[in-house]
Amino acid sequence: MTSSQPPLQDNAALSQLVSTVIDNCNIGIIVLNAQQHIVVWNTWMIKHAKINLTEALEKPLLSLFPEIAHSRISQAVQMALSQGLSSILSQSLHGALFPLYLLKGQPYFEEGGQLQQSVTISPLNLPDLPRHCLIQITDMTDVVRREYLLRSQSRQVRMLANEYHTNELYLKAVLDNAMDAIVTINEQGNVEMFNPAAERIFGYATHEVKGNNIGMLMSHPHDERHNHYLRNYLHTGQRKIIGTGREVLGKRKDGHLIPLELSVSEMKFADKHWFIGIMHDVTQRKITLEELQKAKEAAETANQAKSDFLATMSHEIRTPMGGVIGMIELLSKTVLTPKQAHYVETVRRSSEALLNLINDILDFSRIEAGKLNLETIEFSLTTLVEEVVTLFAASTQNKQLTLICQFFPLPTHLLLGDPSRLRQILTNLLGNAIKFTDQGQIILKIQFTPTPPYTVRFEVIDTGIGIHDTVKDRLFQPFSQADSSTTRRYGGTGLGLVISQRLIHLMKGKIGLHSQLGQGSTFWFEIDLPPSSTLSPLKPHLDQLNNLKGLKVLILDSNLPRGQITSDLLKHWDLFPEVVTSPEEGKQKLSLSYDIIIVDDSFLPHLTLDCGENCRFIILTSIDKLLENHHIESKALLISKPILPSKLLECLLNLLLKTPRLPKAIETSHLFKSLLSLPQKKTSILVAEDNLINQEVAKAMLSQLGYEVSIAEDGQKVLETLAVKNYDLIFMDCHMPNIDGFEATRQIRQLNSAKANIPIIALTASVMPSNRQKCFEAGMNDYLSKPVKSADFQKILKFYLKQEDSSPDSTKTTTSEPNKETKEIPVLNLELLEQMRKDMRNRGINWLIDVFLNELPNYAQALKEVVSQQENTGELLYMQAHKFKGGCKNLGALRMIALCEHLENLAKQTLLHEAELVLSRELDSEITRLQEALAIEKLKEQPKTN
Repeated sequence: MTSSQPPLQDNAALSQLVSTVIDNCNIGIIVLNAQQHIVVWNTWMIKHAKINLTEALEKPLLSLFPEIAHSRISQAVQMALSQGLSSILSQSLHGALFPLYLLKGQPYFEEGGQLQQSVTISPLNLPDLPRHCLIQITDMTDVVRREYLLRSQSRQVRMLANEYHTNELYLKAVLDNAMDAIVTINEQGNVEMFNPAAERIFGYATHEVKGNNIGMLMSHPHDERHNHYLRNYLHTGQRKIIGTGREVLGKRKDGHLIPLELSVSEMKFADKHWFIGIMHDVTQRKITLEELQKAKEAAETANQAKSDFLATMSHEIRTPMGGVIGMIELLSKTVLTPKQAHYVETVRRSSEALLNLINDILDFSRIEAGKLNLETIEFSLTTLVEEVVTLFAASTQNKQLTLICQFFPLPTHLLLGDPSRLRQILTNLLGNAIKFTDQGQIILKIQFTPTPPYTVRFEVIDTGIGIHDTVKDRLFQPFSQADSSTTRRYGGTGLGLVISQRLIHLMKGKIGLHSQLGQGSTFWFEIDLPPSSTLSPLKPHLDQLNNLKGLKVLILDSNLPRGQITSDLLKHWDLFPEVVTSPEEGKQKLSLSYDIIIVDDSFLPHLTLDCGENCRFIILTSIDKLLENHHIESKALLISKPILPSKLLECLLNLLLKTPRLPKAIETSHLFKSLLSLPQKKTSILVAEDNLINQEVAKAMLSQLGYEVSIAEDGQKVLETLAVKNYDLIFMDCHMPNIDGFEATRQIRQLNSAKANIPIIALTASVMPSNRQKCFEAGMNDYLSKPVKSADFQKILKFYLKQEDSSPDSTKTTTSEPNKETKEIPVLNLELLEQMRKDMRNRGINWLIDVFLNELPNYAQALKEVVSQQENTGELLYMQAHKFKGGCKNLGALRMIALCEHLENLAKQTLLHEAELVLSRELDSEITRLQEALAIEKLKEQPKTN
């Protein structure tokens, strides 16, 4: 080389050459001037950084790097420009991520981690120019990827080696600990592997067997046959024992033969056949089977003898029973006093029950053989249950036990089934409960599903001796009781429960038991009883219950469970009962106004039943006193204990609607008269409700009844309002924001003032019993189910504020539920709207419709927003759908109510995607349909023109 300057054209060519070389470099080249601005940006940078030359020139380098790399880059560049020092910023090739993410938008390689780079920053000294900085970027991604793959493959090899070693140890442990003999042989039939279980079964050590023919473990001629089978299979492929199981005889070292269950499988390895035999010693099983067979034969013989004995004894008992029943029938046709006739009827029912039991004992062998056929006929479940309960009334009273029948609602149709078998089951269960109970009570509880086909659940609950867990299973075995002392003390054959169980199974039902020793028992069973098309004889009486709604009933009964169940029945009939268990409190209550007083005869010596002309009495008495010659006034009736629903209903209807000597006040419908007068004083009512439409409805109805109404939109407002003003009663919504109705009630009950005792009535859209219990536990006095009607408010206010009922004449309670017989739910409940027009006769309901239509888009939008929230867990959707449903119920928007209930169910199951689909598919169309229907309803209140 020479120091002479080449010609100008040569400099230009050299410059072009250098530029070409830089652009064709397979690395990124960046040159910074003294001001750290970019003056060179090669083609590699343009390609990988996606930044063209014009965008990069004269820009500060740091503007192209993320902030995370600024400090290290600045330091290296400054060292190069000011001190002439070079720096290498490169990542470790052993897993550490490089801190510079120079190139924007670069892809990630599949194995993980970002683009791998090595960056060299060095000074660049130029003649007659300030020092520049050269930055070289090398893509190390492929190098790192290859190293990553090598490391990954190395890890996999180590893992496979470890897994192989583990499997080897595991296999050895399995073979060593297996209970069955495992023997492996080769193609010549020689033993290759002999596990410890094989040593134990055959008596040989492994070294004694290994390498010898498998025939040494078999008896003659099975040893020769086995070798023949093996040679034949290897030559022809024809299988005899491979892949199948069979029983063979093995030969121990001491010569004894042992029965074995053998299975053989084949394994091919290294072009050779290996055979694995697994042998299970079945000696003990053989012995057990022989013993079981002998026991089975003995049991069958005993069972046959038992069946023959039962058949003979049942026949012998049936003969005199026929005479008993026949004479009872003749006796019933003679002239008898009422008391005698009652006794005869009781004996007749007892005899028939006994005869049915005898018939079932006679059929027991057929039950065991599965040849007993059930009837399917129409019958009245109410009549059957009450007959069974009446049958045991005298025996429970003789033992000073309380027998209670809890049965509501009563079926409105006859049911289809086998009443005699059902009667037998109930008789068995109630008889056992009374037999094993010395004090306390027995409750027969019947519940059934609200819609057909009915699943009816029967429970017999007692406070008897209870049953220990260890003997529960024995109770459903023939001729079994809890222990031998039970038979000696209480008697019986122990056959009743097993007959009941098998009858229930024949009815495709199920039976169970809950019990604790010393704390009583509950026997329950469930069966399906579909309804027939025939109405129950009680249906006309049940239809008259509408005429009894709102009655105030005082129950004077020292037995709290019986009084509470009677109260629950009356509440189901829309009456307002109150239970008192002490004569002292009863005396105080008699000074108040009640329509009906139900009094146990044990209270009569302590009370004077004189409560005015409008009050009627139902006196509860025991059977032995029922037909005594008591002087009973026309405004009182006697019924026997236990209280039966149909008898109580009959008494109520006879006293209030059918007795000709009723006072004129009752004859003119004292309970349902039309009183348009308002309360004598302005009573202040506080309504706690967060739904705007519900607020307007409650305020309008209560104001029209003459009450002063205030509104609070949540529990916090209730507490604040109550602190500055007195109210006579609070209607409290249960579900509100901030503080809900339950918590607000609890805080009110904790106040140190008279306000702590203010009546609080829950307003809830839920009709579940658990919700009702929650209301009472919070301290609420009562509850109303939404939608609340004017008549509902009047009944509650009359009861708690002791004011006259001001419901209009012929007011009927309507329902917001759609007709279940229609295939499609109607948009609106027109009956509800007409009733609302009557309740708001001075104002109409168009204003309420307008309020609802204004809120309707807000409801819809809130629902859509809730389902679109990613953090939604279902609770928000449930609350919003519940709130929407509450507003819809006020106008009877049936289809929209059904849609909201569907959304509530989806929310409970956290099926939010399905809820979103339902909203997108149905909500808008339902809103349009509802808007059109409400527009038509508004036209009904337009002023008429001539």
